[in-house]
Amino acid sequence: MNSWNHSIIHSCLITRLNTAGYIALPELTLSLPDSHKGIKPDIAVYPKPGTIDWVHDVSKVERLPVLIVEIVSPRQNIQCAVDKIDRYIASKITSWLVHPFTRSVMVSNNGSDLVLSDSLKVVASFGNMAESHQLSVDFDKLFDSGWYEH
Repeated sequence: MNSWNHSIIHSCLITRLNTAGYIALPELTLSLPDSHKGIKPDIAVYPKPGTIDWVHDVSKVERLPVLIVEIVSPRQNIQCAVDKIDRYIASKITSWLVHPFTRSVMVSNNGSDLVLSDSLKVVASFGNMAESHQLSVDFDKLFDSGWYEH
């Protein structure tokens, strides 16, 4: 169950992550190699598609995102959230685990171990040596009580 704070962070992150060349999608069901039913991250970020096929939709997406964001809810067990992120790490997906209560962000870039960010300006790095990309969010501003009014 999502809360007020969870929903505010969710909405604001989608707005910030919808940058030139990328689209942030909420609650999209992904097909991971170890998942029969699929898994639903809070936010999945993809390169913007060139065209959209409005006739042939899919309910479980096989194409992996370049970034996944999970936001811890007040009643959510933190270990369940970490376990979910571990599944993304196993699939080499860059992931952020946002914890509103502690105002912290745990980061995994390109499937590396989940580590607490030493800065609240978080950068998602993804891609390969030939084509590397970065998205960043200033979480200091995100956790500022008035940042969404700007």
